[in-house]
Amino acid sequence: MKHFKKILITLLIGSLPVLALAKYDYDKPAFDDEGYERFLNKQVPEAREFIDRFEDTEFSGYVEEFLEEAPGMYMEYLEVKKYDAKAADDVIKAYRLEIQTWLLTGDYYEAESEADKRRIKRGLREKLEEAFELKIELEELEVAYLEREIKEVRELIKKRKEAREKIIDKRLNMLLSEEEDDIYAW
Repeated sequence: MKHFKKILITLLIGSLPVLALAKYDYDKPAFDDEGYERFLNKQVPEAREFIDRFEDTEFSGYVEEFLEEAPGMYMEYLEVKKYDAKAADDVIKAYRLEIQTWLLTGDYYEAESEADKRRIKRGLREKLEEAFELKIELEELEVAYLEREIKEVRELIKKRKEAREKIIDKRLNMLLSEEEDDIYAW
């Protein structure tokens, strides 16, 4: 069990990146306690096992850390789901795999026989391979989104450069005559 703490720290530090799948949105969903509880119970059932198993042990700090991070996971899921339901499902799948690896790591250090340890280690490796592939997919998705964003911003810059004189004239008029805002706004 002494190595379990080190493994958990490594797993928590190497946790999933937050996806930037949407522009900053002032209409982000509000946090909902009941929705959050339903979300954890339905989407991340392993979380309850993780909490129950380690809450009153020497590893309770990891449970506290998980409980601090879980609301962010819930909000990330809601935000990503607005733009890409499959990506949102993949985010949840990645979090579930992460929790499953924590549980298997605990099983490994609690196993009494070498045969059980080998079996658990194989299962842990399979989960880590699956989690790695999913994490790479999500990172590639994030890069594709950022590339689209950059392309859109470059196109906007190009259009604004082409309309330079009109934009400056419009801003001048706005400052001097309080005209209404439009696409040529400063």
